[in-house]
This record gives sequence, structure tokens and C-alpha cells, in this order.
Amino acid sequence: MKKTSRIHMPIYNDGLFEVFEIIEDDSVLANTSLQSKDISMTYQELGVSDRLRSDLDSHDIDIQLKIRVPYVKGFIDSMSVLKIDEHFYKVYNIYHFVDNNGFKQSDITLVNWEGEYDEENGFCQCIK
Repeated sequence: MKKTSRIHMPIYNDGLFEVFEIIEDDSVLANTSLQSKDISMTYQELGVSDRLRSDLDSHDIDIQLKIRVPYVKGFIDSMSVLKIDEHFYKVYNIYHFVDNNGFKQSDITLVNWEGEYDEENGFCQCIK
């Protein structure tokens, strides 16, 4: 009897996030703000290995979360902030790849975003 291989489709059902863009002006003080891109996506939460956490901690980088999403090259990058639940996380790194079943995916490493967001105005002044 011939064995058939199974293709497993990726499932992203751990949560939902909203995408914001970091806007920096050219003033002397370099004001930074967030602006919503009006994009929401679901994600799969990944574990953060002790080795990765240790490597980043040694460079004073406090990794908070690692998530996997469908391929997102072009609209999420290191100038993006993701809102998950009520918390804001800056994209530290994004890695694009094709899995063993041929599905394009992106792994995103997130760190805390320091700042406040004014939901009424949809746009805010934030502190880096």
C-alpha cells in the first residue's frame, strides 16, 4: 500500500493584532508618532527559546513575544508597531520563509513599545 504524504495548512488562531506605522518627523527633537494602517491579522504565538532570550538580553534587548503570520513582506517591517490585546509591541525583527509544505510565512520578534496611544485621535505622540 502506497503511503501518501499529508500537507498541513498553517493555522493562526492564537490571537488578533492591529498594525501601526511609526512616523518620525524631521524636526530637531525628532517627534515620533503612531498611525494606524487599518490592518488586522490573526497570528500563531511561538515560544521564545532560552538561548535567543539570553542572546538578546546580553544586548539589552527585552524580547516580549514571537509570533508567526501568513507572509507579510511589504506592509510590516521594523518601523511597525503591533497592538495585541491592549499592549503595543515594536517589531524588532521579521523573518520570511517557506515551510516544508510550501506555505509562505513570516516570523515576527516583538519588543515593548514605550509610549502612549490616544484612541480618540487615532494618532499620538509617543516616547521611544
